[in-house]
Amino acid sequence: MHLRSLPNRFYASIDQLLMIICFHTALLASIIQNSSANSPMIDFGNGQPNKERGCNFQAYVINSMTVSTFPVEPTLCWSVTGSVRLDETTDVSHEKLTALFKYLNVLTGKLEIINTQFRNLSFFRPLFSVTGATGEASEVLLIANNSKLETMAGGALLYPVIDRIRIEDNPMLDVNCSHVLENYATLRTIRRNRVNCGCELDGSLTTTNIDTIPDNCDYIFGKLEISGENSPNAEVLTRKFGKATNITGELAILNTNLTSLEFLSNLVNITSKYNVYAEEFIEQFVRIENNVMLERLGWDKLEVVYMSTVSISANPKLCYTVAELDALLYSEYVNVIEGKLCAGDEHSGNSTHICRLANNATLSNLPASCSSITGQLTLDHTMDASDLWKLYNVTSIYGSLSVVNTSMIGLSPLWNLRRLCNPSLNRSALVIESNPRLNSVFLHKLNHTLSNLPIRIADNPELSMSDEECERFNRTSPTDIGGNKQNCQGSNTSRNFVIDCEHNEACNSIIRKILVCASTSNSPEICIPLACAHAYNKCCARKNMEGILKAWVRMER
Repeated sequence: MHLRSLPNRFYASIDQLLMIICFHTALLASIIQNSSANSPMIDFGNGQPNKERGCNFQAYVINSMTVSTFPVEPTLCWSVTGSVRLDETTDVSHEKLTALFKYLNVLTGKLEIINTQFRNLSFFRPLFSVTGATGEASEVLLIANNSKLETMAGGALLYPVIDRIRIEDNPMLDVNCSHVLENYATLRTIRRNRVNCGCELDGSLTTTNIDTIPDNCDYIFGKLEISGENSPNAEVLTRKFGKATNITGELAILNTNLTSLEFLSNLVNITSKYNVYAEEFIEQFVRIENNVMLERLGWDKLEVVYMSTVSISANPKLCYTVAELDALLYSEYVNVIEGKLCAGDEHSGNSTHICRLANNATLSNLPASCSSITGQLTLDHTMDASDLWKLYNVTSIYGSLSVVNTSMIGLSPLWNLRRLCNPSLNRSALVIESNPRLNSVFLHKLNHTLSNLPIRIADNPELSMSDEECERFNRTSPTDIGGNKQNCQGSNTSRNFVIDCEHNEACNSIIRKILVCASTSNSPEICIPLACAHAYNKCCARKNMEGILKAWVRMER
């Protein structure tokens, strides 16, 4: 778990940041348009200038007794501080509300429309933002139990609020899906309306509760979790989610007997979005673990996994296509991907530039124009340097790369390499060893080096490892770096701690996860429960794991 990276991801959701920037830009434009030249500057943080000028509303509920206290001033009160509620006691006509809110652009407070008889909310058409009140945890926008409401009519949803919304139990309401899907991907509860714009999931799906989910969900929000023996079968899951193209939230497939995840065969994107205003970071995952019968994902259309932490392990029969690995590794946050490559993938319709190599193939065996290589590629003293050009277009190697006993001084022929991944448990993704002239292993485009066994960079007498190179290799894999001119400080001895554990591969896998976690964590004491959370094995006895971890921490410090 890459704890050092998490704060960056907390602020890295670019679309959310752009939303905030656009929001404040819109406010500034409204100031210019609506404020007179001698009006004081408005402080949006606490609404104080609104109060000084009387642009505040304290009554909360709009009715015939309070309507006269709502500030209506075309040049000053385009922004009002206070919450507004329309409900069954609101005995004010649609026409009067239209006049009342004619100049209202920004509401610094909550907006609630509950138990009304309105057919539309067009009286809120000028309102482009509801910002909420400081310190309030409830929904900023609440629209519920309005039996006749059919449309928003441009009001209240014209621009995104920057907090939680709830729109539910409005049986006639067709919310604006194009707007909702663009602006309300997180912190939303939109359900039991005539049109809900996606399916919201709250917890693990079982044979008991699966029928509460509509058929043919095209967008999924929240956490899609299928876990345990009581999980729905593939036929039911296909009926519910076979048309889904997007998941915004989390995906967890745990301890099932599913053989394939083809019920998500139309899935294009899996995206985790984080609340940039939240006080606590809560990591979101794509987890596929402990499914003993699982053979294929079946995600031929998947393009992107974005901002989610990927953790796929303990599925002994699972294989991946190159396209699936490309999509999974689009995420910068990968804990583990275990399994194997699917046979025959190079012949699929979307894989014209995938080159499959036999074990320990050399450059002479490599076809031209490969963008992805699967298998084991070896560069050694027997290679013909004139063949190095074949590597220029390679962006992914799924398998292993060995650079051993060469006369190379650098790895520049692999300048386009972005992903080096070996999901297998029995071979390292990268071995660079005994190259007498090698002085650099810099690969500036490389985002992922994912290996369950340690990456070995050793006995290259002219090689000086830079801090950037060390960070890149250590980020997602254990490393075995030593015997070079300059090694990575504090990270050259993981080989001393990969213990045989009575030849128990499950135990070794757990130990590797702990070492990867500890090498990238500011709080390595959490690594044991993280790695052992779903392992039922005697090697996870705490006394065994603590000895390994303490030795690692002493060395690191």
